[in-house]
Amino acid sequence: MPQIDFRALFETLPSPHMVLDRDLCFVEANLAYQRTTERSREELIGRNIFDLFPNPGEGGRQLRDSLQRVLDTGQPDTLALIPYAIPLPVSLGGGFEMRFWSAVHTPLFDPAGNVTHVLQNTVDVTEIERLKDIAYGPSGGPAEPPIESATQLYQRARELQQTNLILVEETNQIRNLFMQAPGLMAVLIGPDFVFRLVNNAYQSLIGRRAVIGKPLLEALPELEGQVFQDILTEVMRTGQPYVGQAASVLLQRQADGPPEERFLDFIYQPILDGRGVPWGVFIEGSDVTARVRAERQQKLLLDELNHRVKNTLATVQAIAAQTLRTTASPADFREAFEARLLALSATHDLLTQSVWRGAQLDEVILMELRPHGAERYRLCA
Repeated sequence: MPQIDFRALFETLPSPHMVLDRDLCFVEANLAYQRTTERSREELIGRNIFDLFPNPGEGGRQLRDSLQRVLDTGQPDTLALIPYAIPLPVSLGGGFEMRFWSAVHTPLFDPAGNVTHVLQNTVDVTEIERLKDIAYGPSGGPAEPPIESATQLYQRARELQQTNLILVEETNQIRNLFMQAPGLMAVLIGPDFVFRLVNNAYQSLIGRRAVIGKPLLEALPELEGQVFQDILTEVMRTGQPYVGQAASVLLQRQADGPPEERFLDFIYQPILDGRGVPWGVFIEGSDVTARVRAERQQKLLLDELNHRVKNTLATVQAIAAQTLRTTASPADFREAFEARLLALSATHDLLTQSVWRGAQLDEVILMELRPHGAERYRLCA
């Protein structure tokens, strides 16, 4: 099958099409666009659209806002009606002519998923607008326009534009909520898990690195060899979510610092297309490092307390056994046992104040028991 010449296809499209870069400068314009604007390709390429076709009025604002929405959101945008005066060539008398346009703006992406250009397709609806004025009058008219097909098309286009503006506003609100959410949030797309969105909490976790448009291991190379890429691959393969709890991760949070261990609760939720096939992963989670470290510290304290209790009980048992061997009556035993416990308590307080530890405490206890006989000393030791 012969290859399609897409450049030739673009050139011969019957309706005006042009392409702008992120600076809103022309990079392409087909023949229909050149005929409509009375400008050659050489006059257009490299020039800013608002320098060539200035419009400080409402039409210019609408057009600029629509193009910016596409660049910001990566979503197509439709303008049902733009009043936009275009300069006339000298051959037609010069000056400006007010025209009305309907435009669709479509984002074009690079391989990393970044919006690099905007494709515009315009339709000159000046005649429809003039017919509407005839049917309705300049300020409105009957409920049912006599020129049904033209005015119904116009009305549908206006409704579509209004709906799109509402959707854009709702999208912006959702995006703001996403960015400000206290939990970690990110969206990865494609088999290389390219970062499409990350919120403020996620950015804080990874040290404010620029990751949008980069594959996971290029953006966070320290994850190489850790389990997370394998888990993401399995989520994409199966379409099943994965939940992690207190998972350890090493992150290079400072460019010149060592990897830092953090602990995360998280879920990897597959993003499915209309056929149920995963095309990305939504990440949501929280940094539980403080909790995990507190739990570990508490366990260490409990282990230390348990160790000390066992040592204390062993000491008390030894004192009781030694006291039994050296006393003849229960009354004598009670008096001698309490005296030795008080001596032990006083010794412990002294050691605590002097920041003594471990073997020093054992030595003092042994010194306390040693005067009562070598046999008792050996038993206690």
